[in-house]
Amino acid sequence: MRDTKHLKNMSPMIRMGNRFFRASIAIAVLAGGCDRKDGSAVKSTESATMKPKSHIPRSQLEQMFQGIRQKTKWNIDGDMLWGYFFFDPLPDRLNAARRELESQGYRFVDLFELEREEKKTGVYMLHVEKVEKHTINSLDQRNGELDAFAANHGLQGYDGMDVGPATPATQPATNRPPQKHD
Repeated sequence: MRDTKHLKNMSPMIRMGNRFFRASIAIAVLAGGCDRKDGSAVKSTESATMKPKSHIPRSQLEQMFQGIRQKTKWNIDGDMLWGYFFFDPLPDRLNAARRELESQGYRFVDLFELEREEKKTGVYMLHVEKVEKHTINSLDQRNGELDAFAANHGLQGYDGMDVGPATPATQPATNRPPQKHD
């Protein structure tokens, strides 16, 4: 059984998505959260020449970036640690998606069953992360790509993302600042 109470005390991360659970973190202050209103899984209808459309409204991304600039000391225009979340009732499908995402440079963080009011829901969440630089436009595009990825892999959906500072331990070795040795 996965205890999600620790999400309330996550050291600094901003979460967008939260279809299945609410984490009491700074997103409530910075951007107001972001949920899919119709509850349906996203199906890709985009042609190969069109950019995939994200279920997360651009206006919420703009609010998130503005809130981070105003209320944190983070360099949102630089390398940040971006976490991405996918959900499905079948953990095997999420594990298959995990392997493909890892081959694309994402790092596996967790796969867990969601709980609501301390009861298992039968829905699992995959969390992967990657150190990246994003603008509002590039993040909107990435969210669209991940919505399409979820649909193309038969997943119930892509839930959204979180962001926090990229610490030296989370950065690729080529991007890490030099370590001071005494």
